[in-house]
Amino acid sequence: GTDRGLDELEYVAQRAAGDGVGTYVVTETAAALIVEAWLFGGGIWDYLDRRGSLLPEAETEVLRAWADCPWGLYEVVDVEPGTSISLRDLRGAPDEPVIILSDPAYAGEEYPGAFLLAHVIPDRGSRRLFGPPVEVPSHRLEDAHAMLDADATAVAEWYGSLYRPPVAMEAVSS
Repeated sequence: GTDRGLDELEYVAQRAAGDGVGTYVVTETAAALIVEAWLFGGGIWDYLDRRGSLLPEAETEVLRAWADCPWGLYEVVDVEPGTSISLRDLRGAPDEPVIILSDPAYAGEEYPGAFLLAHVIPDRGSRRLFGPPVEVPSHRLEDAHAMLDADATAVAEWYGSLYRPPVAMEAVSS
């Protein structure tokens, strides 16, 4: 039930914060990513299994469509400040058309050439971002791509690894 879902979210939050136990601090962006990872990692289907019969059919159809949307890795191609953002799906074929999102909430926050981890979901005949996208440093593209089909815990661990301090290594003399 609800307790299981909350336990799963807490566990994922701990993984995003970078420690398996004890106190952890989760930023607003991390909190949004944690919930998103959990929802798209089976939380939507769990909700529909438990409560779907109570929803209007139109809402159930929307949630089903969202639940099938995978994580995507995108390159920002163009931004029309306050109007739209154009993305190239790095998972898709090179000749696949650019995705243009009329999403004033995010248009202007990102710059061309940036890489984003996000869910692009259907929304009343168009598409939009679900939650805030995560900017992916170019040196982390390969591991971000490898993690796209992972579960919520792996996504949270990957996100947490973006902000962990580097590990000091001792030089070994020969």
